[in-house]
Amino acid sequence: QNDKRIRVITKENGGCASARKKGMELARGRYIGFVDPDDFTTPDMFYLLHRRALLGGYEVAYCGYNEYYETTKKHLPIISDNLYHPYNLGTINPKEIRNLIITSQIAIWRCIYKAEFLKREGITFKEDIRRFDDLPFKFEVMAKARSVVSLIDFMYFYRLERPGQDISANDDRLFVHFAIFKHLDDLVKELGDAEITDLLQITKINTHLWALSKLQDKFKREYKKGVKKDLKTN
Repeated sequence: QNDKRIRVITKENGGCASARKKGMELARGRYIGFVDPDDFTTPDMFYLLHRRALLGGYEVAYCGYNEYYETTKKHLPIISDNLYHPYNLGTINPKEIRNLIITSQIAIWRCIYKAEFLKREGITFKEDIRRFDDLPFKFEVMAKARSVVSLIDFMYFYRLERPGQDISANDDRLFVHFAIFKHLDDLVKELGDAEITDLLQITKINTHLWALSKLQDKFKREYKKGVKKDLKTN
């Protein structure tokens, strides 16, 4: 009520992807960002990202982030996440940008995205995916972005050790990965780019290995069957 720049949108609960998608549809700014409700940022994160993005007209700008531990209230900066050369200088090299698909964390919340770019490429969130909807969004962004820049500042605080987080799931909720990769299989077929197809395969392997490391034993046999089928798609 005290800041006219802030609009509160009330809608029926349709999940995270639905909320993010609605925000994108109603956003008026030149750039768009997403903050998870249990996380927080430094007061100047969006100002600094916006300023850097405008300096070169970059389609994506991102900064470093901290893992914030709920139980101890301590935080740890994640330093090995493509913050340095060549990204801190800005890049328009397609190969360097595409490499971020497999060499950077998903972490879509420490970025801002040019609204014009998202609209031009038709990039949004898939409402049928109830969790981990940030994975296909990040993949599509880095597969299609023409310019990217990073800031070597750790300005986002990603809260861990909170009960109920998706990342703590160890049951059949992790089977959502197969629906996610169905969407991305359709994307790479549409793009018809061998390099992006290879990057999707690497993404699948990394994601499925992570899921198998988390899954309870009683779910692993069925999940492995799904993995074999998934990897044969490409």
